Amino acid sequence: MTAYSTNSLSGTRSATDANIRDVFKKIEDDFWAIRTRGFSSIDLNWLKSTFEDIQYIALKRELEIAELQFTSGNEKWIVRYEIDDIGSIQRDNESGGIRFMSVAANANINIVIRRTKKTQETNDYLSTRGWGNNGSLQGENGEEDRAFSTGNYSATRKLTGKW
Repeated sequence: MTAYSTNSLSGTRSATDANIRDVFKKIEDDFWAIRTRGFSSIDLNWLKSTFEDIQYIALKRELEIAELQFTSGNEKWIVRYEIDDIGSIQRDNESGGIRFMSVAANANINIVIRRTKKTQETNDYLSTRGWGNNGSLQGENGEEDRAFSTGNYSATRKLTGKW
């Protein structure tokens, strides 16, 4: 289990903390589904802590993309969340719907994020929480599955692999 961070530049962003928390309630449902699946190689405390880290980055207005990358042998499954906080996505689907039973029970997980900017405060936070900085995003060609939106904040969920 590894968590990584990458960076990119972006324009002006606007969303309230309440908007972000509402969208992240739906993302958290996916994390709970992972816990329910019963992966043998995923520490549940680590998973909960990592979700909290990603939400922290979102509340700091620094999250652009988060990917959950599952691997087992040559097989790969990716859940990707692309963040939009300028209000261009208005669709709000129900949470859930990912068939985590399709992922091998012994799969490993890496979580990779891309931040819109790097503040020293968040850098320090991620460093103390054990995040590395050499991850690579892999789900850019995923199939759009759902979008979660409230106010000016949304996350588009894309899936890669045989779900």
